[in-house]
Amino acid sequence: MGTVRQSFLVLPQRLWDVMFDPDMWSVNTQGFAPSVGRRFVIKDPPVLSTRFTGCFQCVVTDVQLCQRLEFAAQALTWSGPPTALIATFEFVELPGETHCTFTVCGVDSHDPAERLLDHIITESIYWGFHYINRRLERQRCRQPSVFGLRHLS
Repeated sequence: MGTVRQSFLVLPQRLWDVMFDPDMWSVNTQGFAPSVGRRFVIKDPPVLSTRFTGCFQCVVTDVQLCQRLEFAAQALTWSGPPTALIATFEFVELPGETHCTFTVCGVDSHDPAERLLDHIITESIYWGFHYINRRLERQRCRQPSVFGLRHLS
């Protein structure tokens, strides 16, 4: 089971809006929307030296707005049955920040190819969280402030 945790200095609604914008994802995502039952596809390069094609057929299984999003994914293979995974994003609001935890379950820890797949997924989420945090920081820096505005007394 892979887990990634990150704190963001925004409220959960802002994080939710940015995080679940498919244009922000580092993988090719087709058809995603944060609604239960929604089917979508994630296409990534094949996982070299494994049976995985890089294509994931997914369905959103749980949505609690600004708190939790879960989806089931079938990691398609060149041969043999696909690997079934469950990916979960959970949000916890604390004063001035939101903690987000990503978890992927269903990986067979005895299978080297699945361990590699787990590693690639969690590293991708780690870098995705880093990118989102940087984008949110840049947006905060551009926010107008009251300092330097002459019309305010």
